[in-house]
Amino acid sequence: MTERYQDALALFGIQSGFVEEQIEKVYDSLKELHKPEDFALLSPEYLMASNKQRELAGAYYCLYKPFSHYIVNQNSNLINEEQMIDEVSKLIYDYSKKGKIVNKEFITKLVEILLSFKSLNQYIRDIEFHAYDKNSICEYGNGTLTVYEQNLKDSIVAPYWFEEAEKSYYPYYQTVATIYHEVKHANHEKIAEQGKNDIYSFLWQVCNVYKQIDNESFSRIVSLPSPIFEIMNVLLEFKINQQYRKYRKYWLYCPDERVAEICGNSLALTLIEQAPNKKELKNMLTHFSELVVEILFFGYDKLLGPTDFYLSKFKQYKDCLKLSEMSKSLSVEERLLLGLYVTANELESAKKDKEKILSGVRQLC
Repeated sequence: MTERYQDALALFGIQSGFVEEQIEKVYDSLKELHKPEDFALLSPEYLMASNKQRELAGAYYCLYKPFSHYIVNQNSNLINEEQMIDEVSKLIYDYSKKGKIVNKEFITKLVEILLSFKSLNQYIRDIEFHAYDKNSICEYGNGTLTVYEQNLKDSIVAPYWFEEAEKSYYPYYQTVATIYHEVKHANHEKIAEQGKNDIYSFLWQVCNVYKQIDNESFSRIVSLPSPIFEIMNVLLEFKINQQYRKYRKYWLYCPDERVAEICGNSLALTLIEQAPNKKELKNMLTHFSELVVEILFFGYDKLLGPTDFYLSKFKQYKDCLKLSEMSKSLSVEERLLLGLYVTANELESAKKDKEKILSGVRQLC
């Protein structure tokens, strides 16, 4: 996608870079060519625009919203899933052909493509790279995707039974799965904020309800007299730490994490299935398929399923009851993806027909 922006910039005589001083020049040129409403993000006018208009609008937004050291382009040029797969595949092909390892440039380009597909530029506005963190490989929060480079490198260890060719490709696909996991968190935040009356909006809201309670608690105590505030703040920090430790302990039961993990591995699987050297990657296909299936059935040793188990740890019993009511019309595949209750017979049937269930779940990602 960066190449397309460079082509668009070239129309204004700009040879390279996202130069803030040249915004005015681009904007003036754009005003002469198109109506201002053509640049409104996701407006009907924008979606009806020609490819050239989209490129120009993309160039404008790139220049208008430059970021810090590592740039995520403010890209209003939405792409569909097929284009996304093609662009990520091309990114992997270009890097593998040149023998280049996964690096900051690869990750930044990957994020740019994924954000365009999901229209998440307002949620992930920047990427930061740090060396190490004791808890995370990468994480999303407060508009930033943070990547811990050494952790990511250490986590990408190909299974011993892979062929040599597969071991050289594995880092690209595993990085895609890991990064897309975090992009899904941003997408869940977007869905939660839209506040639609459906199970997805409700579920992504209740996943983080304890964090919202913490923020509300701080807002209430911040105006208290200093000595009382300090005592209350210490108690609040203790409570937050307790909740965070609880979240870390049960994180894979959390539906937010569960869906992100399944969808990340599913995307890697799709890319491998469509790779030109697919025949060389048959063990990798098996690996990512088994990962998705393993996570899909994880937590169903609990009485009501993993999501109810997770929410009960935070005493969100009313949310469990509401989810039970809302999930009645969902398919088995949807309930398995979200970690919601399935009957013993449904679970047994799903395990017997894993291929069918896997196919249905992947269509939901």
